[in-house]
Amino acid sequence: MTFANVFVLYICPLVGSLLGTSMFCSNIINVQKQAALNNGLGDVNPTPFPTIVSNCAGWCIYGILSKNQWVWWSNFPGLLIGLFLCCEAIGACGQNEKDSQARKGIARSLIFWVGVWSSIGWMVTFIFQQEVAKQVVGFSACGVLMIMYGAPLSTLATVLRTGDSSSLYLPTCCIAATCSFLWTVCTLVYNLLISITQNLAASNHHCAPV
Repeated sequence: MTFANVFVLYICPLVGSLLGTSMFCSNIINVQKQAALNNGLGDVNPTPFPTIVSNCAGWCIYGILSKNQWVWWSNFPGLLIGLFLCCEAIGACGQNEKDSQARKGIARSLIFWVGVWSSIGWMVTFIFQQEVAKQVVGFSACGVLMIMYGAPLSTLATVLRTGDSSSLYLPTCCIAATCSFLWTVCTLVYNLLISITQNLAASNHHCAPV
């Protein structure tokens, strides 16, 4: 096996998995830092946290159906981290109206996504054949991923409007863009066509704040 094969088949997904996990972990630092100040969520945007849970849950299911361990292992830590972030964000919410709405939004989003994936799980188990089921889960996970990447756009819009970029964490943006690029390379080789487009879009999305 050539170095090029090793790089694409093993190094790219491994580094992509590590970067993806570190990207989610960077949110933990921001949330806990805000919680330590004891003055509510502040600049923390909790909107993506339930979507992180949904995204990673979908890709874990897809990894199982496609028997692709790279997909499963790259998303299982994110599933746990996403749940932790939701709990931390709810705990950090203050008594003001903004944080009260954020708390309700997190809970409602989690309930919504549990309903979505439970419904998809029922359909792929009792209605569709395995190959079709894999495609349904894959396309659904792609849709959720695009929603997850789009959730922080409200923060970016605020930055552009106010000229204050303190709410953007540059290392996270760089890590996310690199992670998406590596998974684009990996999906091209593994012929996971359903995720090529979303990874290219994600890479461009995360390059925008930089």
